[in-house]
Amino acid sequence: MTEVKITLQPKQKEFRKAVENNPVVFYGGSKGGGKSHALRNILLIRRFEHPGTKGLLVRRTYDELIANHIDMLYREQPELMNKYYSKGDKTLYLPNKSIIRFRHLQHPKDVYNYQGQEYEDIAIDELTQHTKEVFNILRTSNRTTIKDVKPKFFAGGNPGGIGHAWCKKLFINREFEFNEKPEDYSFVSAKVYDNKALMDNDPAYLERLRALPEVLRKAYLDGDWDIFEGQFFAEWNIECHIINPYKLDIKFKRFICGDYGYSKPSAIYWCAIDFHGKVIVYRELYEKGLTYEQLGRRIVEMTPNEEKIDYAVFDPSLWGTDSATGLTGEMLVRRGGLTDRNISLFKADNERDYGWGVMRDFLKLKKGPYGKDESGIVFFKTCFNAIRTIPEQIFDAVKVEDLDTEGEDHSADSIRYGLVSRVIRPSDPNKEVKKEESKEEKWFKERMKKLKRIGLK
Repeated sequence: MTEVKITLQPKQKEFRKAVENNPVVFYGGSKGGGKSHALRNILLIRRFEHPGTKGLLVRRTYDELIANHIDMLYREQPELMNKYYSKGDKTLYLPNKSIIRFRHLQHPKDVYNYQGQEYEDIAIDELTQHTKEVFNILRTSNRTTIKDVKPKFFAGGNPGGIGHAWCKKLFINREFEFNEKPEDYSFVSAKVYDNKALMDNDPAYLERLRALPEVLRKAYLDGDWDIFEGQFFAEWNIECHIINPYKLDIKFKRFICGDYGYSKPSAIYWCAIDFHGKVIVYRELYEKGLTYEQLGRRIVEMTPNEEKIDYAVFDPSLWGTDSATGLTGEMLVRRGGLTDRNISLFKADNERDYGWGVMRDFLKLKKGPYGKDESGIVFFKTCFNAIRTIPEQIFDAVKVEDLDTEGEDHSADSIRYGLVSRVIRPSDPNKEVKKEESKEEKWFKERMKKLKRIGLK
């Protein structure tokens, strides 16, 4: 039997104890806290303790998986890896029939490849790089049929990333949804100072963290979960922005807004405007794999004949021309049936900072026509993906005026296009406004040109 010696530092031992005592444990805080080492080695320890069990270790990208775990295991356990690791399927087959699979999960949709699989332990390195949907789907594979073995889900992560908001809410603030049991979730703080091996061998690493810009320094050195504070749309309020569907007045003006995607979902929304100017988002199409023409057909299919749509506004990418056919996406969407239904299609204003400001203004609570605090936009609760993804948006770590586009931002973009189409942009006082000539002025100018040509001026 190959000799395996595993060393854990005090804070990593605390993490291991928490894993033994809780179904879900998050080891989080600053960079350099020894999270990756703890994850793979606790996963390895438990495979030896529980013969015939399966463990899954996930990192977001393949390169990170190799550099942070597989290469490190070759360095830490060379004999074990040389004897039992299969490079072909990136799986460690231990002699006691236990296995550890090493996988990367770069795109949220890839998580559905794990449905139906079974792992006694699942470990995710950098959980904050993933959406809560990824977390929830993976947890359905965290199960066992082996007696006396309790499945464990454990992860590491730093503040920031597309999963910052939900990780902070669940593990730091301990705010739970109706189906989440507080006793199932545990958090162990990890700071760079807890990693004595790193401090001894690379003391300059601490100085590199201290040299980061303030926002990143507080997140990556201090483990400050408030520095990326909250949602991009802090105005979002479940009680105010989500309503039960009702029959809309036929006199309400209506429009459609959309963000096109093929490998990613197209997010299309039907909106009505009530007599007080409130926007009601009442129908949703959220589907990937649609061509432009198919998208046009789906919009027509989902729009009843008696429903008059004043216009549709889409992301500007539709107006790009295909070099092979000479057609634009806008032409093809129209060909899908919008022209037959007399639905005019317009290019959206895509100035992001301005658009997010407009969207925030619609989301804010203000005194309504009856003296009650109301928002300028509401969503039927049947618009599942808008309700799910809009409150998950977080600030970009670099361009803080914008949201992190690595997140699932399709619904937010679509609604932004729609709301901007409803407002008149203020004119730029620094921009010279060209006065349009009257018919008389145009006639006089043309007349003078003609007289000059024939020499009468």
